[in-house]
Amino acid sequence: MIVITSENQKEHFHVKANNLLFIKAANNYVEVFFRSQQNVKKQLLRKTLKGIEGEYLSSPFLVRCHRSYLINPNNIDHIIKAGNKTVLNISGVVIPVSNKYISRLKKRLP
Repeated sequence: MIVITSENQKEHFHVKANNLLFIKAANNYVEVFFRSQQNVKKQLLRKTLKGIEGEYLSSPFLVRCHRSYLINPNNIDHIIKAGNKTVLNISGVVIPVSNKYISRLKKRLP
């Protein structure tokens, strides 16, 4: 279970680790994308991506692949490499992979 607590400690979002798809930064907010009954849903929370990454640094369910994205490597559908650019496909969403994070991502792939 992954629990994300908002910065003001008033909101707590719980999601099973297997259902978590990815987390996208949106300024001081994050959009948490998850699977619920075969549908992709989104939850908006006031929290920074860096804060979440710090809390789940050693978690096998979250890895940074871009300055704006934390992904669950267990839910990657496809990895597409074209030249020196790499993108991931997770539930139909294309997510960029920065060269800075590619080696870290490769280590964490299932």
